[in-house]
Amino acid sequence: MRIYKQKNKLGVIEYQYVFDYTFDIAVLEFCRDLKQRFGWQGITFLEKKWCISTLFLVNKIVDKYRDIELTEEVLADIEEANKIPIIEVPGLKGKLYDYQKEAVGFLNACNGRGILSLDQGTGKTCISLAYSVYKKFKRILVVCPASVKYAWESEVCKWINLSSYVIDSMSKLDIETFNNHDIFIINYDILKKNMSFLQAVKFDLLIIDEVHYCKNVKSLRYKNVKKISNNIHHVIALSGTPILNQAWEFFGTLSIVHPKTWNNFWSYLKKYTNFRKEHWGYKYDGSKNSEELRRLIKPYFYRKTK
Repeated sequence: MRIYKQKNKLGVIEYQYVFDYTFDIAVLEFCRDLKQRFGWQGITFLEKKWCISTLFLVNKIVDKYRDIELTEEVLADIEEANKIPIIEVPGLKGKLYDYQKEAVGFLNACNGRGILSLDQGTGKTCISLAYSVYKKFKRILVVCPASVKYAWESEVCKWINLSSYVIDSMSKLDIETFNNHDIFIINYDILKKNMSFLQAVKFDLLIIDEVHYCKNVKSLRYKNVKKISNNIHHVIALSGTPILNQAWEFFGTLSIVHPKTWNNFWSYLKKYTNFRKEHWGYKYDGSKNSEELRRLIKPYFYRKTK
């Protein structure tokens, strides 16, 4: 199956793209359903081929058939349509660089569920805080390694006018504390102790720093973060190295940020790693279908290096 660019016309409607596939009744029914839902102006069967007028419907087909081939012209159109705007954020105490403003635009474009993969020192912290100011969020939870909790407190004071509260092993969270602060900073290792309270209150945004700490989906650390993320609409994952060594390590991050898309660990392993059964069990090292995976995560993955 592939989608290529070719102009076809029916009356005043110009169709830009063609969906080409070997006959399959399931694919045919899917195209008919698209036509019924979005109208013949969006997709129609013309001159023995399915013709598409908008990138919106191209993306619908790509979401359904992840291994579909897209020509360079179609990919170029998608890239042009997905260009990230640079967003100015009034109310910050400091000034952002252009790439940081672009990163805020990226987070806004993906509706606050995204992965920022920036090298150390490029401003992952200030970008996520700037986004919270841009969206006027009032209750934010930051989950991070213990070693950077107070660095986060310092960055909050440096960049924005919200009060922060660092949760440690001796903290006793209650409603009064929650009502008197805006940003709550907690390390991975004490999440379980505070889980009942953190799930009972409402946060606007969850920021997960060094999200590769959640690479092992069998770990308590991953399970706690996943449980909290299920109750928060906006989730930002930060890491300079989202994949440390193997492709399987990325699934934990993806399943936290986009759980509806990435909801089956074993399917992910079979499709994107060298999954096989050996004498002592299953092995899933290496990677495959990397280009497909890159294309699927592009709408919510922002990468910047020094």
